[in-house]
Amino acid sequence: RMYVKFIGSLCFVGITSTIGVLKAEDLVIRVKRMQELKRMIGLLQGELRFHRAALSESFENVAERMSTPFSEFLLLTAKSMESRSEGNFEEIWEKNSTKLLLEKGFSKEDEQIFSLLKNGLGHLDLKMQTETLNLALLHTEEMIEAAKEEQKIKGKLYRTMGVTTGALLALLVI
Repeated sequence: RMYVKFIGSLCFVGITSTIGVLKAEDLVIRVKRMQELKRMIGLLQGELRFHRAALSESFENVAERMSTPFSEFLLLTAKSMESRSEGNFEEIWEKNSTKLLLEKGFSKEDEQIFSLLKNGLGHLDLKMQTETLNLALLHTEEMIEAAKEEQKIKGKLYRTMGVTTGALLALLVI
């Protein structure tokens, strides 16, 4: 009977510790996603400013240098723009960015950046597009700093709370 309680206690500690570690890992993934978003915006800015390529072509070129899910997002958006079967740029961007934001590592606040890009990239004016990308870069940098701070504070908290909760449950069982 004592062995069953001991094994149960170890299970509680193991499970709650794992949950804490996974919650902390979500914060790490968020920082990586935001850094990758910043990279995507910077590459798009370079494509538009220096290569003066069409927006769909710029998306395809940047997609080649990005990892998933950003590469898939850019390719899907470019193909939809070229086929013109799914509406105007804003509608295509909205649909594809909504799908992207469902991926692990994104938060509700990230919609702001995608909304900003949706409203500024669809214009023909190159200056407007590059200014939109500049603004999006600034917002993304701020969000990266906030995500890093959250990761630093909450990451330790989640891991500690996981172990502590498991230990408390184990004490209750024993």
